[in-house]
Amino acid sequence: MTVGGRWVYAIKWNGKGEIVKRKARWVAQGFTQIFGVDYDKTYGAVVRMESVRMTIAVAVTLGLQTFQLDFKGAYLNSPIEHDVYMKQPDGFATPETAHLVCKLKKALYGTKQGAHE
Repeated sequence: MTVGGRWVYAIKWNGKGEIVKRKARWVAQGFTQIFGVDYDKTYGAVVRMESVRMTIAVAVTLGLQTFQLDFKGAYLNSPIEHDVYMKQPDGFATPETAHLVCKLKKALYGTKQGAHE
C-alpha cells in the first residue's frame, strides 16, 4: 500500500513582526499505514527525569564535565525496517512519471516509525 503525503507550510517572524523566512516540508500521512505491513512498533524514546538527575549527580561527584545535546533531526534520521512506499509530492511528478512512487530509506514526519531512535 502507498502512503500519501501533504505539504506543511510555516512562516518564521522576527521580533519586529517582519517575515524572516518561509518554510515548506512534505509530511507523510501515517494514519494510512497498516500495522504489521508498514510498521510493527510505535514508540518514541523518552528520557526519565530520574535518569537525568542521576547522571548529573554522578558527573558532579566524579568532577566530570557535562554537555548538552539536541537531536532535532532524530525524526528524519531514524531507519525504517519495513518497506514504506509514498506517493510523489504534489507538483513534483510529470505526466510521464505520475505512476512512480518513492521508497523511503529513512523516516519522515508523520510516519509511524518517525519517533524511533
